[in-house]
Amino acid sequence: MNLRYPGQNWSLSVEAATARGARDLAFAGPSLVAEIVERFHQRHEQEYGHRRATEEPELTGVRLTASAEVAGPRFGKGTSATRREPAPALVRRANLGRGFEDAAIHRGPALRSGDVVRAPAVIEETFTTIAVYPGWEARVDDAGDYLLTRAE
Repeated sequence: MNLRYPGQNWSLSVEAATARGARDLAFAGPSLVAEIVERFHQRHEQEYGHRRATEEPELTGVRLTASAEVAGPRFGKGTSATRREPAPALVRRANLGRGFEDAAIHRGPALRSGDVVRAPAVIEETFTTIAVYPGWEARVDDAGDYLLTRAE
């Protein structure tokens, strides 16, 4: 929790509690607020050399850190899928370093493992656009990621 005395510009962070388990609320007893306020007074005294024990601190922010154990990720086998050159969704003029020329436009969600997109091309993804510049190609690996390499 971030706390400060009234009128102060800066807050100090104080740990409220640590809990284990999804429903472990044992830390939230009736004395929790008083314990947090005392931790703040102690921290303020450590930081600034004094405390204003008669003043109740203001709450300026709360942070929660949570973690959960999950199974390890499964990794693909690299580029085991057969190479395939998919047809572009359309062709339009684009400047990919050699002036405007026709470039293949591919829709990322339509590509699958093993697909190879040769330059000049553009791959349109939901949150990004990948330019495949002259002399390069993009291959979709087994995990669905793009591997850009110099064309052979």
